[in-house]
Amino acid sequence: MSTENIFDIVVESVCCVMPSLKRGDVTLSSTLRELGANSIDRAEILSVAVEKLQIRTSLVRLGIPETIQELVDSLASAGS
Repeated sequence: MSTENIFDIVVESVCCVMPSLKRGDVTLSSTLRELGANSIDRAEILSVAVEKLQIRTSLVRLGIPETIQELVDSLASAGS
């Protein structure tokens, strides 16, 4: 899957967990903290994205990405 597709799924996941955000609010350089996500939101966003991407990995192995770009990169690595 391309990083663009992964980014789209991450954006969907962020907007699903945090419905006050719009797609345009989320950029590759955004951090989840800047977007207003607390630690529970961040874990849920990661879980939703992993589920949508059908990646079989431990959330712990993905670490705690700071930016959306880092999250996309982590998910791309885990899915290959």
